[in-house]
Amino acid sequence: MTLPPDEVRLLHIRDAAETAAGFIAGRTREDLESDQMLRLALTKLVEIIGEAAKQLSGAGRARYPGVAWDDAA
Repeated sequence: MTLPPDEVRLLHIRDAAETAAGFIAGRTREDLESDQMLRLALTKLVEIIGEAAKQLSGAGRARYPGVAWDDAA
């Protein structure tokens, strides 16, 4: 079964956000500043979220009006 493009994009957003949350759990700002790998991983995850948000259709965005889609993109 193939998912509609908006559903795939929403899954990408969810998965990247969950991964980022897992990476920062129990970490501090100091960890972020001193750990280049953490910084780069989080940067990539934010890029994934932004690209998926940019490609989400107007109808897809309208399903979740409380999300700041332009900010995410």
